[in-house]
Formats: sequence, structure tokens, C-alpha cells
Amino acid sequence: LCPHCSKPADKALVATFRHAIPKWLRAELKTGEQNWREPVGCARCGNGYLGRVGIYEIAPFNAEVSAVVRRRGSEPELLDAARKTGFLTMFEDGVLKAARGETSLTEIFRVIGPVDPETDNLDHSADAELQPVV
Repeated sequence: LCPHCSKPADKALVATFRHAIPKWLRAELKTGEQNWREPVGCARCGNGYLGRVGIYEIAPFNAEVSAVVRRRGSEPELLDAARKTGFLTMFEDGVLKAARGETSLTEIFRVIGPVDPETDNLDHSADAELQPVV
């Protein structure tokens, strides 16, 4: 977000998005300081965004993750093992960056879309090229 023109996000807008954030992440956000912001647009940026912020999904490959892959474990098992290493989905990384005011929730939902808050996981079933190779 542009540091010159971004504005605090409307509380009603944040509340609208909050239902789609996984429960564990909502609980974590309650403990930290939040700076939800939205783009405005000014002469310096034009559209409310200035520069780029990456959102990442990186899973360290440790012995436990390796064991799940070798035995062809299910996606929830793999996610569970990866979470123990600190793994975050791209959506979760984006939400944390939005909470710090680096980007907006609107942009995170536009780029990634919502997750299923019950499974804490993105549904890639329609995108065969995104399926993990095990």
C-alpha cells in the first residue's frame, strides 16, 4: 500500500472478511497489534499501491514432512506436518501482511480468494496443475 495515501480500513469491511479467515489465525490476530488499511490513490501512486509485497507459501522439508510424503500421506497429514515447521499458506501470509498494513484484505481476497475456514486449506481440486506431486 502507498504510505502516503492509504487509510485505515473500515471496521465493517474488516468484519466482512473476518469470517473467511481460519479460526486459529483470527485468534493469533487478536493477540497482536493490527493496522488494517485500504488503498486510496494519490499523485505518487495513482491507485493506492506503491511497490510490491510478496506473499509466500514455503514449507521447510524436515524428517516428519519427508515421512508423510514417503508413505503417500493425505493432504491434511502433510499440512499438519508442515504446520509444525511454521508453514503458512499464501492466504495466511497475505492476511498477516494485511494486518500489518503492508497490503489490503481486499487485495488478498482478489488475488488468492477465500479459504475454507473449517479446513484451513485452499481447495485446488479444480486446478490439476496445482496438485502436489507425491
